Formats: sequence, C-alpha cells, structure tokens
Amino acid sequence: MIAATRTWLASVAEVGSEWVTWDFDQIKCADPVERETKTTAPSCQSPILRWPRVFVVFWSTLVFLIEADAARFVCYFPLPPNATTMPIDPTQPLPMADDCLPDSIAKPWREYRDAWAAHHANPGNATVRKALGIEGADESVSPSSGDAAARSMRLPASEWLLYTSKHFSLVTDVPEARAAAIIINLERFYAVWTQLFFPLWKDRRAGNLPPTNVRHRVVIISDANQFRELVRGELAGTKAEGIYSDLKRTSYFLDSDDDAASMWHEITHQLLNEATTDRSRTRAGERQDFWMVEGIACYMESMTIVGDHATVGGWQSSRLQYARHQLLGTGTDMPLATMRRDGRIAVQRRDDLVRWYTVAAANVHQMADHENGAGWLGVLKQLATIYQGNRSELARCNHPPSVSLASYLDIDDSQLQAVAPGSMASLCLTRTRVTSDGLAKIAPQSKLRWLDVSFLTIETDDVTQLCPLPDHLEQLSLEATGIDAGIAPWIATAKRLREVDLSSTRIDDSVIASIDADAPMETLWLTGATITDASIDTIAAMRTLKYVDVQRTGVSAAGVARLCQQRPDLVVNPLEIAP
Repeated sequence: MIAATRTWLASVAEVGSEWVTWDFDQIKCADPVERETKTTAPSCQSPILRWPRVFVVFWSTLVFLIEADAARFVCYFPLPPNATTMPIDPTQPLPMADDCLPDSIAKPWREYRDAWAAHHANPGNATVRKALGIEGADESVSPSSGDAAARSMRLPASEWLLYTSKHFSLVTDVPEARAAAIIINLERFYAVWTQLFFPLWKDRRAGNLPPTNVRHRVVIISDANQFRELVRGELAGTKAEGIYSDLKRTSYFLDSDDDAASMWHEITHQLLNEATTDRSRTRAGERQDFWMVEGIACYMESMTIVGDHATVGGWQSSRLQYARHQLLGTGTDMPLATMRRDGRIAVQRRDDLVRWYTVAAANVHQMADHENGAGWLGVLKQLATIYQGNRSELARCNHPPSVSLASYLDIDDSQLQAVAPGSMASLCLTRTRVTSDGLAKIAPQSKLRWLDVSFLTIETDDVTQLCPLPDHLEQLSLEATGIDAGIAPWIATAKRLREVDLSSTRIDDSVIASIDADAPMETLWLTGATITDASIDTIAAMRTLKYVDVQRTGVSAAGVARLCQQRPDLVVNPLEIAP
C-alpha cells in the first residue's frame, strides 16, 4: 500500500484571521496522518533525559549535545540554593561560531552563559545568584485577588487569582498548587529563552540582565466553555487551546496537564514581541517571512525540563516526527524560497496549513542543527531582521544548510540521541535509515499514541521492545516491516487503536482476530498482508470501522462480497493500486 494514495481522505484545516497564532492547537497537534485519515491527532511532547554515545559540546557554557548534524541544546534555569545537581562534562569540546559575532555581543553573551553554568554547578553561590538576578531562595509565589486584573482584561466571571513572579503576571482560576507549578515553569522557560536568544534582548537593560520592568501577561482558564467564549470574542471559530494576542500583549490558555508545547509556542511569540529590542514598525512577519515567526515558535515547543536543566531541539522533537511523515512518508514538500515570500495574511489563507506549519518547523530545526549547532546564529540573524528591522552585529552569521530538508530528516542509527523511558507521545521513523540496532538505543516508550516505523528492516521483537505496553496507541503503522504473527499478543493489549497499517507484512488471520473488538478502530490497511477469508467476520464485527483495504491478500472475491454484504456502510478497498 502506497502511503501517498491516502491523500484522497485529506481534510482541510480551518482558517482564522487576526491573531499571531490564529488556531495554534489545531495546527500544533494535528498529526499528518490525522489530516489524511480524519482521526484524532496525538498530543505533541518530546521530553528527553539521558544520552549514551553523545558528544557534549560547549559554546562557552551553552551546551550542545551533538550526534552527526542534530544539535540538542542544554540550558539552565533558577535552582534552589540547596539543590543537588549533576555535572555536565564537556568531554568533546569543539569550537563554535562565536567568531562571526562582534565582541560587543560575543563577550557579554559568553559571560551570561558562564554565569548560568556556574549557577548550575553551585546553586548556593550568592554572588552568582545576585549577578543573575535570582537572589531569592524560594521559587514559590503567593496569590492575591485577581478580580481587578480580570475586569481590566474583560475576563468571564470566576474566582480569579493573580500570581506575580519576576517576569510574568498570571491570572488564573486553576487550583493554587497547579498555578504555582505553572508560574515556576514560565520562569524556567524565560531563563532558557534568554540564554538562547541573548543577542535579541541584550540591549534592553544595562548590565546585560533580562529586563524586569515589564511583566508578561498570561491568562489560564480551567473551563473550556469560558475559554472558547473568551477567544471567540477576538477570533471567530477558533479551536485553539493556546493563543497569543500581540494586540493585547497577553497569552491565553485553556488549562492542560499534558500540553506544555502549546504554552512554549505562544510564550515564544510573546517574548519575541515584548522582550526583544524591538525596532520594527510592523507586526512580525506581516509582509514576508511568516514561516520563521511560526517556525521558531514550533522549534521552542521542544523545550523540556530534565531534572536540573532543560533541553531544546533534538531528533525526538514532535514536530520532526510529523515532518518525517510528510516528507519521507508521503513525499510532499514546500520550497522554502516560496514560503519566505508569504506574510501573515497570505499564510492564513492557505488551505494546507497543517503541512505548511510542519515544513516551517522542520526548516528551523534544520537551520539550528546545521554545523553542529552553529546554524543557530543564522536563525537569530533572521529573527533580528524580522523583529528588529536589522541587526548589523549578526550580519556575518551565515550558516545555510547544505543538504535538502528530506536528507536532513532521513536519520540513521548514529543520530538517535537517547530519550527518557516513556517520554514520547509520537514517533515516526518511516523510510529512514534506522535499523533494529538503532531502535534498541531508544528507551522503552509505553506512552506512544502514534508509532510509525513503516519500511524499516525490523522484526516483531523490535516493535514490542520499543513499546512494551501499547495501551496508549491510537495510530500504528508497521507497513513493509518484518513483523509476523508473533505480534498478535501485543496488538491484543492495544485497546485504543483507531488506525492500523499492517500492509505488506507476514501477519496471519490470528493477528486480525487479536484486535480488541471494542477498540475504536476506524481505518485498517491490510493491503498485501498474508490474511484470508477467515478474517472477514472479525473485520465485519468492528463496529466503528469505516475503511478497510484487503487488496493483494488471500481474501477472495467472495470474501470481499461477504464483507460488503455484512457491512454495507464500510468502504472496502478504497486505495487505487496499479496493476
């Protein structure tokens, strides 16, 4: 079964209008498979923790975890004075591209990074804490009444509380413990942002510390209906669960325990608009280069707190899973030169926004990763032009990628930096050069909701070791892999499956029989699999099934006719396969 033929099921993204991230949640979490098969998309997460064979590279003390051409940046955030930290050892220091920066930026940036590294090494050092403006020992923030703030922002009636930290003003009605954790993580993200984006804000305050005279406004609402009503008043028809209004200089979120990526996306928009040395006279990306405005926000979705530090980027970033599906799985791409010409309005009028966002995000990842992380300076150069009109200090920072986007996404075993067990919700390695040895480097991922390892030279044991407990799986593609009937007991425990692709595999009828009868199955691709008429009654009994393809299997014409008779509502053999 050819994945590209599924485009006949493609659906169209809804379009909004006036906000910077007009319908982010619909775009951010929309799995490309979902957009082509009308199923629910997995959430976007990309936490990581440990690394076996990885070079740790210091650009001064901003750390890059390097494998081949994929950079994973390590940054620091405020820690309690009594915190115990694990050292990050620069076992393989390599020179980075500081030489393209004038000393007026390179020196203070280096000193700022050094200060954060010193804080991580010794959180109790009072001198360092004072230099970084984090003198306080307690991260907790006590609430006050948020009624006045809520009225000024025209929020719906609720029991609002106001939490004020050094850089954020949070108005929310979520429980106090939840709000306290949120504002701590906002400050952590802010610290990470300042380390990565230093050249864009460093002029804002003498002493090269982040500005503290402005607090960035954030509203988090627990009630979905109230949130929809609030957003609907500004943007008709949105389904977003996180949005930044540059006109109101406020980020709005529906509270969610598992959607940190949405918050990092919108807060990136907010900080670039509000905390940079803004010299521009128009909205960012209004006339052109809107791809970078959204691409950088998508890139920062990968920020993950890992114990006493944070990481940004890496092969496991959720946006790159979608990109691999789109470019390697279906073969669809968009020329970056064309994307660069489009401003905000032109982009928001597109009818392929899910694909557009995927390519924009992947291009920023590729730029940042180029030359072992030196390409990040090229990203900053483009952002400086967009948000500040021009920054001559970054003029020499040119690090254009030297390979195609598809080549960048086609990773091999050597590029698989390790990830924490159970930390990924989406994993797509379709048509890459990854082997069973590479999969073995990935810690068990039992929270996957989308797994696509189609066309890899792997066996049943490789799949079951990668995802020992598939009870979260909703979408599964094992097309053209070496799996066999031994996969049946594993599939029997996957009770949330909505779409399954077992095409061109050595499964038998026992695998079909093992699929839970109560699973919300909607799509079942079996093209070229070794099944027979014995599976017909099982398939017909799948009450929620909408599409099934059994071409080039052992299912006879009589079997297909029997299936159509039992399930006249079922679309049977929809794929157009060449003789």
